Amino acid sequence: PENLSSPISAIAQPIRSLLDSCFSLGTAPNKVRDFTSNPGNNSTFGTLKLNRTFTNNSGVAMTRLRFRIIKLTTFPAIPTNADLRPITSGDVVVNVDRPPCGVGTSNITVFGTTLEQPPSQPNGGGWNSTMSSGTVTLGTPLANGASIDLGFLFGIQQTGDFAMTIAFEALPRGGAVWSVQGSTDGGSRVNAESGPTAANVSVSGRVLDSFGNPISRAIVQMTDSNGTIRTAKSTTFGYYKFDGVNSGETYTFSVSAKQYQFTPQVLSISDNLANLDFTAQ
Repeated sequence: PENLSSPISAIAQPIRSLLDSCFSLGTAPNKVRDFTSNPGNNSTFGTLKLNRTFTNNSGVAMTRLRFRIIKLTTFPAIPTNADLRPITSGDVVVNVDRPPCGVGTSNITVFGTTLEQPPSQPNGGGWNSTMSSGTVTLGTPLANGASIDLGFLFGIQQTGDFAMTIAFEALPRGGAVWSVQGSTDGGSRVNAESGPTAANVSVSGRVLDSFGNPISRAIVQMTDSNGTIRTAKSTTFGYYKFDGVNSGETYTFSVSAKQYQFTPQVLSISDNLANLDFTAQ
């Protein structure tokens, strides 16, 4: 349904990124294959779930966010292609690594998306179906610069190669196209996707005492606008580094080390930053 209160496609583009960039496009938690058969929910051969992070870079708070399926490998499908049916999913807690990779894991909530009805879709969704994020509303908007983790669930009525293209729709500004392809069970199509993605940059520097000497084992914290904290430990020569930092966001950097005090810094990151040094007071 489209009316004056419906999300629209316009010029601002929500940025998409993998749920966990420490893992590849075709592996969990970015792509999750469940073999549990549920014919009553259009999932005779189980489900395929794509988990992604979306960042609001529209410049204003976002009050609606939904995804219109404008291309999909679905019924009727040739023998080598998958028959996918978009279906409603719930919120799940997912364990992620995230950069700096291998340092530690954390649990995050991946919010489900709802197959919008009417019109009634008893066979699951297909072309022109919309998947809505119920957590982005007028009462609970997604602030500019903030991110949300979303899951897209597809029932599998036939295994094989798949391709889909999804258009972002939002209020008060929206608009972008996300395309993804792959195979449900090791078919011939290589996992790939295109569309607006978050640029990954790096932030690095040194931790020094008041005389300019390096401080080792200092803890550098980088906190984003959602309160998510990443940490890095300085080396023997005082160096630290954060990889996989989303550009276009604002971060608070702070340092803690025994017997030293440091002044936090708040910075908007748009490109690689190599000289963010901290000197003890």
